Amino acid sequence: MKALLGFMPFLVFALLSTAGYSNYGLLAGTATAALWIARDTFVSRKSPKILDMGTFVLFAALTIFTWTTHLSLSVALVRIVVDSGLLLIVLLTIMIGKPFTLEYAKESVPPSLWADARFIRGNVVISAAWAVALFVAVLADMAMWRGIISARGVAVIIFGAFYAAMRFTHQWHPDHQRAQAVAQR
Repeated sequence: MKALLGFMPFLVFALLSTAGYSNYGLLAGTATAALWIARDTFVSRKSPKILDMGTFVLFAALTIFTWTTHLSLSVALVRIVVDSGLLLIVLLTIMIGKPFTLEYAKESVPPSLWADARFIRGNVVISAAWAVALFVAVLADMAMWRGIISARGVAVIIFGAFYAAMRFTHQWHPDHQRAQAVAQR
C-alpha cells in the first residue's frame, strides 16, 4: 500500500489538471514530490525512493519548462507527457534490476528475503503490472488529446487500470505466490 503513496504527486496533478489547471497541477505535483522526499529524508531517516526522485525530476522539469516558456499546454498533452514519464521511470527501474516496488516491499519483509530470487522476481512482476496500467493511462490520454474520449472517460479508464494494478499488487499476486509456496512444500 505504501507504494501507492509514491503516486500521490500524479494524483494531485491529475485532480488539478482535470479541473483545467495543468500548470498549477505541475507545480503542485512538484511540491508533493519534494514533500515525499523531505519526509523520507528528514522524518523517516530513509534514502529517497527511486520513484520519488524520478517523479520530482519529471515534475520539476515540466514545471520549469512550462513556467519559463509561458506555454499553456493542453491538459491532455501535459497528461501524456506526465504519464509517459512515469511509465518510463517504472520501466527503467525494471530494466536496471531494481523494480520500483522493491524499495517499498523491503520495508515489510525481513532482510534475509531481500536477495531471494522469488522476492525480486515478484517485484518485477508487480512493477510490470503497474507499467501496463500506466501504458493504458498513456493510451487513454492520447485518445483524449485526439478528441476520441472525454476527460471523464479517461478518468474512468485510468481509475480502472490503477485499480486493477492495485488489486494485482495486493491480492492476486500475493495469493498466487502463497499458493505456489504451498505447492512446492
